[in-house]
Parts: sequence; C-alpha cells; structure tokens
Amino acid sequence: MIRLWLMAVGVVLLLGCGVSDPLNDLLDPGDSPVLEGVAVKNGKDGIHVLENEGTVRYLGEIENHTAQPTCFVDISFSTYDAEGGLIDQGFGRAEIVGTTLRFFDQIEHACLLSGEFASFDTGELDVSAPFDDFLYKICVNPNLPNDPEPMCDFFPLAEEPLAVLTLLDLEAGEIGGMRAFTFRVRNDSEMLAHDAKVYFTVLDAEGRVMEIAGSVTLPGQPCAEDLGAAHPTSCLSSGVITPSLTVQTSTPVGETCAGCFYYRVHHSE
Repeated sequence: MIRLWLMAVGVVLLLGCGVSDPLNDLLDPGDSPVLEGVAVKNGKDGIHVLENEGTVRYLGEIENHTAQPTCFVDISFSTYDAEGGLIDQGFGRAEIVGTTLRFFDQIEHACLLSGEFASFDTGELDVSAPFDDFLYKICVNPNLPNDPEPMCDFFPLAEEPLAVLTLLDLEAGEIGGMRAFTFRVRNDSEMLAHDAKVYFTVLDAEGRVMEIAGSVTLPGQPCAEDLGAAHPTSCLSSGVITPSLTVQTSTPVGETCAGCFYYRVHHSE
C-alpha cells in the first residue's frame, strides 16, 4: 500500500486528529488544537449542508495554513439528534479535489500546497434518522476510521508534476439554464500526461460551494501498453491540444455568478 510505504521511509505525520468522547466521535477542528494548520475554510459555518428527506450532503473547502505541502486530505462526518445522541458515525468520507503533486515517483491528487484551499463534496448520503447537528473530522483513515492517527501527511519534498496542462478558451456559459463550462486543454511541457480530468468547483455569490463537476477522462492519443494508463487512449504528448470539451453542472445560473468558480486539473504521468 503506497501510504504505508511512505510512512515507512520516514515521512513526518500530522499529529493525531483526536477524539471528543469515549465513543471516539468525530471532532470539530475548531475545538481540536491537534489539527491546527489543516482546517475547514470558515469553520463549521463554511460547510454547505443540503438536506432532503432521508439524505444529507456536505460541501465545503479545506485549507492548509502550514508552510508545507499536505496530501491525502479528506473529511468525514457524524450526525447527532437534538439530545446529542449519535446517529451515524464516520460516514460521508470525501477526499478533497486538490492539487496534483509528485513525490517518490507517485502522483497524488488530494494535496494542498502551503496557503492553498480545495473543495470537497460527499454526495448524497443516507441518514438512518432525522438529525439536529453534525460534527466532522479531517484526515480520516479510510481503513480504520476511528484510528487516532490521521491519514493526511506532510510532504515537504513534494513537487509539482512534470507535465503542465493548461486550459484554453475557457468560457462559463449555460445549458438549459444550468452553469456549463467549455474549454480545451493543451500539454505545455515535454512530459507525456495521461488520464487527465478537469474538475470545476461552482460557488454561490457568498462563496459557498454549490457543486463539484468533473469531466470524463480527456480524450487523447493511444498510450503505450507498459504505461499503465487506466484509459488507453488518454495520452497527451507535448503540445497536443484536445478538442473543445463541455462540463455541464446541475447548478442553476441564477444561484451562481460568472466568476464564481475555480478548477483543478488532475492527471498521471
């Protein structure tokens, strides 16, 4: 497992995420000094909670206040009833749609550079009963969700990938009254890239995350069999420009604005 191997070679771990009671419930970082430096942007109030009958969805952003790159950043939630009783624990885990970084010849997308923030979206989650409150925990171990050791790590030697993919002709328009983005992608480096995707984070006028919309794998050229590409026709060599692509969202244009979005480009190499 890549993460365990990285730990074995001496990567410095973040301190334990901590617990709030004997049940090891998830803890709000605002009350957790051991999570200082990696936190939800604007705290608990910055999380956009969408409730429907029997489901809940959490959207927001996590930021890195430290001086080092941090990777494997994710978040998990627990719900509580009006009396403070636990309903659902440690569900809704979501990795951030972060910056792609390279270390030990590995590529990881759930990373934050120093001072950077990135979005997350749990998608719709089934809840077992009506809830009154929620708490969250950053850096959840996906295999051992109650493990006090987090799974996000500092990677001071992490570097930006060798391939540089640039969006061209980006336009924020609409299709059927919903926000949509059209663009092309160019490989502005000498390095071959493959399995590239573009993710758009749509915000409302107050800066709340409304949606994360991702493109399918970008079309490219056939890849060599030994490259290990997940999509064998996704290779983008130096200077290649993709055809025009469209990502349609489910956010009505009236609930956002022309400049209320940002994007991340993920790829392998």
